[in-house]
Amino acid sequence: MNRFVKVLLCAALALAPMYEASAAYPEKEIKLIVPYSPGGASDAIFRVIAMKLSEKIGKPVVVVNMGGASASKGSRFVKDSRPDGYTIGGVNETLYTAHYGGITEYDYTAFTPICLLTKTPNFLVAHASAPFNNLKELFEYAKANPGKLRVTYTPSSIAQVFFQGLFKNAGVSEDLFRAIGINDTGAQIKNLLGQHVDLVMGGISSASEYVKDGRL
Repeated sequence: MNRFVKVLLCAALALAPMYEASAAYPEKEIKLIVPYSPGGASDAIFRVIAMKLSEKIGKPVVVVNMGGASASKGSRFVKDSRPDGYTIGGVNETLYTAHYGGITEYDYTAFTPICLLTKTPNFLVAHASAPFNNLKELFEYAKANPGKLRVTYTPSSIAQVFFQGLFKNAGVSEDLFRAIGINDTGAQIKNLLGQHVDLVMGGISSASEYVKDGRL
């Protein structure tokens, strides 16, 4: 089981000076930019946070999904927004992997962190009809059917790192698998349910219900 960290970030903003300058903050709604499509683990977590935060501060916290480009579309929007505390972003490790994967020219230093939210387990999932039931059978099938199994992940994401680490640790060549880039865990799970792909790194909120009901 692998773990990744989700962090709530605010663009180029030091919170303490802001509170000193405006004791009435917040005076209007706050936009929480989620750089992923609806339905994935990150989206579910940030929607809960937005709801509870709205209750706490007495102002609406509106979730705006802005998926695409390995989560960099949303993070760039936050980075380029006015640093007044009314546009904040929810991100996870893609902030790092997009930068080191050459997708963005900026990294975490472009933001001021507000708080750490979760450490979420990821786990490998396949369709219930898959012709294997464990890793040993999976790798045996892949070796007997090179190029047939389709793995999917967001390009330059931690899921890609997980797959690469899995294959490396097992001494199995990545060339045995077909990699298909699909942004967002929610979309990946939908493709897995539809049997358009074969392997996904799922999360508790994105995949566990389908494991429990026997579809994955």
